[in-house]
Amino acid sequence: MALTDDSVADIDADQYAAGRGPCLHAAASRRPVRAVVGEYAERWPEFTAAARAAGVRAYLSVPLIIDTPGEGPGELVGSFNVYARTAAAFDPFDEKMMQLLTTAASAAISNARRWWRAQRQVEQLNQALTSRADIDQAKGMMMVMHGIGADEAFARLIEISQRTNTKVHRVAHDLIGKFSSPDRSPTR
Repeated sequence: MALTDDSVADIDADQYAAGRGPCLHAAASRRPVRAVVGEYAERWPEFTAAARAAGVRAYLSVPLIIDTPGEGPGELVGSFNVYARTAAAFDPFDEKMMQLLTTAASAAISNARRWWRAQRQVEQLNQALTSRADIDQAKGMMMVMHGIGADEAFARLIEISQRTNTKVHRVAHDLIGKFSSPDRSPTR
């Protein structure tokens, strides 16, 4: 949550506590809500009282929705709430401008999420490549030590993994470390 004026914090807090108000209605309906304070006093009495106490006379709440193509309706991640001290502060043009702002904000959030997911995927792929190399190296060591094939070596790694409740790549890494330590004397 970010505020440009601390006096509106109570207005939003009262909406959330009551479970109703223009911000929550905009989120639920996924459509902007623009009105003069008092027009919906019966519907949102807590909001109306808090807004009047803060000197707010008009409001505009616009939902912030991130579209994910192919995944149905977009994800609601918040809303922008704009308050004014004059009743005639907001008109349809302001509403459209706020919708453009939320579209830009949605794109920025969506791009940040995509970047984060891509970064995580790269990290996971790097880990998988490292794990795969360790597993292949451990298989090779077992093949040489026990005179077995690749499938049997992998089966033994899996058996050790299950018996010790340790991931296969950890078993492989430990095996490599055990036989690659500098203090281990070579066998003759």
